[in-house]
Amino acid sequence: METPDPLLPGRGGARRGAPGHRGRTAAVVAVAGVVAAGLVVAVLAQLMSDSSTAVVGDAAQVVSDPATPRSAVTPSTAPQTVVPAGRPVRGKPVAKPTKKKSSSDTPSSLAGRAEALAEDLAAPAAGPVRVASFNMLGASHTRGKHGRKGFADGATRARQAVTLVDNLNLDVFGAQEFEPSQLRVFEARLPQYAMYPGTTQLTEYEGANSIAWDTGRFRALRTETIPIPYFHGRALRMPYVLLEEIATGQRIWFANFHNAADVRGAAQRWRESATAMEADLATQLGADGTPVIMTGDFNERKAFFCRLTARAPTMRSASGATGGPPCSVPGKAQIDWILGSTPVRFANYQVLDGGVIDQMTDHPVIVSDATFAQR
Repeated sequence: METPDPLLPGRGGARRGAPGHRGRTAAVVAVAGVVAAGLVVAVLAQLMSDSSTAVVGDAAQVVSDPATPRSAVTPSTAPQTVVPAGRPVRGKPVAKPTKKKSSSDTPSSLAGRAEALAEDLAAPAAGPVRVASFNMLGASHTRGKHGRKGFADGATRARQAVTLVDNLNLDVFGAQEFEPSQLRVFEARLPQYAMYPGTTQLTEYEGANSIAWDTGRFRALRTETIPIPYFHGRALRMPYVLLEEIATGQRIWFANFHNAADVRGAAQRWRESATAMEADLATQLGADGTPVIMTGDFNERKAFFCRLTARAPTMRSASGATGGPPCSVPGKAQIDWILGSTPVRFANYQVLDGGVIDQMTDHPVIVSDATFAQR
């Protein structure tokens, strides 16, 4: 839970190919082909229908025990559960909801409406996004005579973490305690992830908390930091990034934090100060309706969540915890959280712990799928 030493910058690359997006020209050609084929009546009938835009409901997958196949979406309203973590199974990308056009975007002309309809039918769907919060237990925490016993060195544990991340098919994850020897393993074996901030832009100490994303699916539009009080109130810059899904243009803010533990003295006042800043940032980023997702090791359970949501009532937890009044947090709450603003809908929340997870880190790995309310 103590922030470790440095983190090296990530390197992006190609991963799972995102679905291709057909442009407006291709949509017009498609409609013209329909007309040429004598199907004008069918197109007009579709246009005049009240349901001319198809909207697919929530769809997501769950990373489950190896003996259990991935399930369909299940909203995260149940109490947090601990899932024994053997070797996760690899899944295929799932169908994703189609973006619904608002009435203000609908062209008035029949030709324009036909073009818009064809584009809607051809466009790839957005989401769900598989998100994780992963405290990796820094390499320095298990090194030397004063290091944590019972754990392998950082590079060995990073190789295990690579397998986990790859098999979980994570799209975005927030990492804490991610040190250079561990990151080098990720760079070599999972070059498809880009990471911010990395040690080229901030100090090595600050770079231990980073956000990683699959560059085959997302590109970064903005990369920012906010100074958060840490041990003894020392300000550390922590990251938030604006990512855009390449296929659909969906934009999402992601932020990742590590609030101070009490291992170097009482840190409650610094956690409270940090929570207030994190809540205000979430409100600011989401003010225009852009979804906000927050991951991190906040070193508190119910107290953190209730403070955060009292100040930022639009935020909710993937675990099913709800803000007040009264504030309600399920039993077995973790100090690691995935949170999202109002447009975010979470499903398939899981706490992966035990088994191979206990060989990698002293934290569970928190995973959830996020979809987004139509705007």
